[in-house]
Amino acid sequence: MKEILAGALILALPLSLTAEDDSRLKEQESEQEQANEIPQTLDSIEVTAYKFGIDTLSVPVYSTTIDKHQIEESSASLISEVLQKKGNVRFMSYTGNDSEGSLSMRGFGENSQTRILVLVDGLKYNPTDMSGINWTQIPLSSVESIEIMRGAQSAMYGGNAEAGVIKITTAKESEGLEAFARGIYGSYGLYSAYASARGRFGDAFMGANVSTYNSDGYRAFSKSWSNSASASAGYDISDNLRFILKGDYAESFTQYPNPLDWETFQNDPRSATSSTDYKNKAGVYTANLSSESSYGKADATFGINFRDRTIDTFTQNNQWTYTFAPRYEFTRLEDVKIFTGFDVDFSNIDYSKDRRFSTGKVVNTAYADVSRFDLAYYLCGQYEASESLTFNLAGRAEGSYTSADSTEYAWILPQLPPLLNSQYSQNQWVYGLAATAGVSYKLNETSSLYARFDQIYHYPTVDEIASYQGYGTNTFTFNKDLKPEIGQNYEIGYKLVSENFKINAGAFVTYIQNEIQWDDVLKK
Repeated sequence: MKEILAGALILALPLSLTAEDDSRLKEQESEQEQANEIPQTLDSIEVTAYKFGIDTLSVPVYSTTIDKHQIEESSASLISEVLQKKGNVRFMSYTGNDSEGSLSMRGFGENSQTRILVLVDGLKYNPTDMSGINWTQIPLSSVESIEIMRGAQSAMYGGNAEAGVIKITTAKESEGLEAFARGIYGSYGLYSAYASARGRFGDAFMGANVSTYNSDGYRAFSKSWSNSASASAGYDISDNLRFILKGDYAESFTQYPNPLDWETFQNDPRSATSSTDYKNKAGVYTANLSSESSYGKADATFGINFRDRTIDTFTQNNQWTYTFAPRYEFTRLEDVKIFTGFDVDFSNIDYSKDRRFSTGKVVNTAYADVSRFDLAYYLCGQYEASESLTFNLAGRAEGSYTSADSTEYAWILPQLPPLLNSQYSQNQWVYGLAATAGVSYKLNETSSLYARFDQIYHYPTVDEIASYQGYGTNTFTFNKDLKPEIGQNYEIGYKLVSENFKINAGAFVTYIQNEIQWDDVLKK
């Protein structure tokens, strides 16, 4: 793809209002009367827009937090269902079920899943290509809370956060020992079951989760299933120093039914005659060290994320990502907080495609080795000018290096040598700069107004830059003309956080240049 719409305008002025029912009202009438008579101070609700927890009324971010209680009452089987039911996040399924699909926020459509960053315990889950997240990989039983931050967050979180961030936090400890199990049964062959146990033993704590999921899907040939397990262990080295190890592993299967023409869809929307079958083995392993002192808080996470994918037996797409993310919050200065850190990611894709002839001979038709290295530094400051007025500034500089070595063959007959269809070895550096300036004003203890400006960027995925998976044409091999999206976001909003409900109301305008999209005429 080259620069399709330089200076293209995306103008969106939505006004959204969400209410979250706390559903945990006091049950005794006498307690209610007493609460009305005695002045109450609402506990501070924190968001992690700047990596560490901050009072939500002091941050110019449209955010929603879904806690454990809301997750349980949603009767959901997967995180993607929770995001739809409790977070009002649009989810576009690829298969007719919720195991894999595209998330969408702030009006982004095509490849919107590449513009929403998904973090689990601070570790990036987004693949380096255009594929979506397999939501069966994350056991719902392990999730403690989900934080949804809508709007541009590039200054703190990078190019994947152009439309927003979804931060998933898993439970790692409890007071004493606790265990539970739960099962769900539904239509279209849906069933899921999961069990969880965790506890603390002195300075050590640990937990484990297992889950299984199955859905036959709304359409024929749209079955999916998964089995997953996770475990974590941690140790409080001192009152101010903690170390945690965590690992997840999942195996899953997903069918993608064939498309239908309009007439067939009208007569039988559930029909299908074939499918493309995906088998996945995936795992995430992390180590985290955190500390706290009179000067501030420090946190460092190292993670390994892998996904081995087989498509219809003959195609392999194996991805490995290594992440290192140290960060620090400096709180020594009065009325000033400083947040800083690095994000380092290295991803590699090993791609191979085979073909079986009627004679039974299997030959290789394509293979590729694709890598991406991202290095970013960010710095953020928060200044409390008064009890009501807070200013926020953030900046980020990032470089991204992409390399691809690809070879594709054309086989006419199995007994003849193949013809070289395409071959290339290319690489490219791109750079991104992002910034945020915002102000929050507390109207009272439960509400605030905010305004913010964002300079944003978004990198193309590796398979938007390099053609190696069989689509496109020979005119598109490695597209060095494809530049990162850049733009500006302007936003105002209102927040109300009471004991029983929360309200977010906001309006924004986002301008995008160098918008990345597929050109069906140029085939890139």
